[in-house]
Amino acid sequence: MMWLLYAASPPCSRAPWRSSSPSAPPAWPIQLAYIALFLAFGGAVALLVLTLAHTRERRAMVVGILIVLFGTGMYAAPLTVMITNGLGIMFAVAQLILYAIYYKSTRQIIEARKADITEVVVDDSSSANPSSGAAAANGRY
Repeated sequence: MMWLLYAASPPCSRAPWRSSSPSAPPAWPIQLAYIALFLAFGGAVALLVLTLAHTRERRAMVVGILIVLFGTGMYAAPLTVMITNGLGIMFAVAQLILYAIYYKSTRQIIEARKADITEVVVDDSSSANPSSGAAAANGRY
């Protein structure tokens, strides 16, 4: 609460609803929507807990579990980003290793295919007239 009072005071140039650029849109509608969502979610949770959990111990247990879940989620979110980046690095290194292993064999396969293409033998046993011989019998010209 003290931060809001500090930010709202006139000499403070870093109030949260002031933008850093004159051409930037105002930030207060986004912040107002965030606060409204926060209050609506908190009100919905309070309403559900008060109507569904009838004893004081049960309410404390439900609210405690929610606090632990949301607190863990808040602190685990950056960790998931770091794990995702770590997995990306690991897969990139694995891809480079596989490329290094199979690079030479791929070049050998390409060279072997080029050699097979140059060794194609054309059977020139038929005469110059394509309508005679086996080609004409098979329907090929």
